[in-house]
Amino acid sequence: MKNFLRRLLKVLFWTVIFTIVPMYVVFLAADIYEVYVLTKQGGNALFWTYVFGTMGLMVTIPLATLSYLLVVFFEWKDGDKKTKRY
Repeated sequence: MKNFLRRLLKVLFWTVIFTIVPMYVVFLAADIYEVYVLTKQGGNALFWTYVFGTMGLMVTIPLATLSYLLVVFFEWKDGDKKTKRY
């Protein structure tokens, strides 16, 4: 059970990382473009990452948890005792 929870937390951690970091990079690139190319005031990258990151996590965290639980269930259902991963 301890290994199961550790792997679930690892899945959730990487889900958060792969959801937030690409958004921040895209918004930061757009921010830099606005400041240096269009000579407008920028500085909104962190704000938009927070706004859209929260909405993205509301979708990706339940999907990641559900897919992880389905993988664990079907591996348990197969009854494969040779390689015990969880």
